[in-house]
Amino acid sequence: MKLSVMMITYNHEPYLRQALDSVLMQKVDFDYEIVVGEDCSTDSTRDILAEYNQKHPEKFRLLLNENNVGGVRNFYQTLQACRGQYVALLEGDDYWTCDTKVARQVEFLEAHPDYALCFHNVVGRSDGGDRPDFNYVQADQPETMDLAELLEENVIPTCSAVFRHGLCEPLPSWVYKLKMADYPLHVLNARQGKIRYFNELMGGYRIHAGGIWSGTSSLDRQRETLRFFEFLLKTPGLRELPALKSNLARRYWRMAWEFEARGDRREARRYMLRSLRTRALTRTPKLRHKLRSLARVSVPFLQGHSNGAAAPRGAGPAVAPAAAHNPRVSILIPAYNAQRYVVAAVESMLAQTYRDFECIVVDDGSTDATPRLLAELAERDPRLRSIRVPHGGIVEALNAGLYAARGELIARMDSDDISLPNRLQQQIQFLDANPDVVALGTKIILVDPYASPLWEIEVHSEHARIEEEMLRGNGWAIFHPTVVIRRNALDKAGVYRPEYQWSEDLDLFLRLAQVGKLANLPDVLLRYRQHFASVNRTKLELQMRRVERLLVDAYRRRGLTMPPDFHFRPPAPLPPFEQVRAWGRRAIINRNFPVARRHAMAAICFAPLKYDSWSLMYHSVAER
Repeated sequence: MKLSVMMITYNHEPYLRQALDSVLMQKVDFDYEIVVGEDCSTDSTRDILAEYNQKHPEKFRLLLNENNVGGVRNFYQTLQACRGQYVALLEGDDYWTCDTKVARQVEFLEAHPDYALCFHNVVGRSDGGDRPDFNYVQADQPETMDLAELLEENVIPTCSAVFRHGLCEPLPSWVYKLKMADYPLHVLNARQGKIRYFNELMGGYRIHAGGIWSGTSSLDRQRETLRFFEFLLKTPGLRELPALKSNLARRYWRMAWEFEARGDRREARRYMLRSLRTRALTRTPKLRHKLRSLARVSVPFLQGHSNGAAAPRGAGPAVAPAAAHNPRVSILIPAYNAQRYVVAAVESMLAQTYRDFECIVVDDGSTDATPRLLAELAERDPRLRSIRVPHGGIVEALNAGLYAARGELIARMDSDDISLPNRLQQQIQFLDANPDVVALGTKIILVDPYASPLWEIEVHSEHARIEEEMLRGNGWAIFHPTVVIRRNALDKAGVYRPEYQWSEDLDLFLRLAQVGKLANLPDVLLRYRQHFASVNRTKLELQMRRVERLLVDAYRRRGLTMPPDFHFRPPAPLPPFEQVRAWGRRAIINRNFPVARRHAMAAICFAPLKYDSWSLMYHSVAER
């Protein structure tokens, strides 16, 4: 027998026929069997299986449990009953969409004996319709991965896996003590060979309350993964022990943050200590941040005070106490070492003519004076809430702010820009008049590091033009720090995705464009600051690679094919000398001579022998 299609079922009556039909439609030139472990369903699941078995007796082998043994034991009992050289997994509530899926996967494993298993992308589908369909596997998933990479995260949809049978027999006894089966099996198989990924949608994965794993709470899923890693750590002869310890330590730390955010400092401290004992040095957070966080949950005096202002550096998520009512708007500002500009940015939002808002500033582990400045601002205005998280990048900071936000509208702002006083008023009036718009940006004016005006940037106001520009990779089709987003649209589209950090805004807007309409106001309502530390300069190469990946994902979600010759090539930023000279000349045009002189001095520092440097200084001093 070449292949066993292994299915487990329990109360899958609404989905089972689609699952079975998707197996029977497979076009193969080898013998295969369909082995079904039926775990005492209370609906018509058994009747449906009996019907299909009567029609195709040569294909089906039904294992009808006399008593309900649970999902994990049923999974492994059914696996051990399989007789095929290869096993394809498909639970009774999932389905396949490609009729050559198993043939192609078996053909690959036959031709590549150094691979233990292979998988493909699938469509994630919420049974309740409370979120749009999504691609289960992320756009930047590599074609080949090994065990060390699989230990970081289980990226394999259960219904997509085909593997060599018997690689990990006999199974260790601890697999029966867990509440999940597929991830441990994939890890045990991956000890014997590499993993291949097919970047094609060939199946569907359902998310519903009755799902064995999807119906489990996030905290319980994290606990169960930790138990699995702890069992795996005791497995003799594990070559990937360093990678396992690093990932276990990081997972312990995430659990600590979870408990601290829930106010359980005792459990937070326990998981922090476990993390440090397992492996003190991991990529993130840094050891000094870990020690400060441990001190915070260990010593009552170090616990943050009102508005989170007194939280020490390196603190984890600490959400300020809720106000008496939920404001309509939550302003979200991430900040990292932003002492130079953050006060002006925050004050521009606190001075808005629209007043029903909270202003959440997420301090991303700053090491400069940013925490002190935010504390001083919070003392003056109770609408400001400062949240401190370990330095993990802008996506982690943004998502921490989203989780803390209470408003029905999320207004974005960056820590180095300046909003005009009537910005929120105009945006909210437009959103109230246009309920189909889910995200609204504005026109901007570029300013130099000293807030001296440079150029206005035009934007399209119509959804179709905005989406067209974004699908070309134009991240300025709607400016991230200008947007106001409806919270219910974010609930459908999802939060910021860390795999697209530094291009996270374009990825989010492309997903929001499938939920509702995007729009821009034609008025300048934000001063967008240009400086040498901006992401557009420091992360340009990384941005280019990630934009190309997220565009592939966006085209696929829309059922479109990318142009075969498409390459995202944004204009390169000017070299430092050319940039400060351009800023200086613009300041002279605006008759802002003090700022022009500062740029002229910078130009001389960059290129003291160039005529243009001294010419700029002359005109700035002569004020003409």
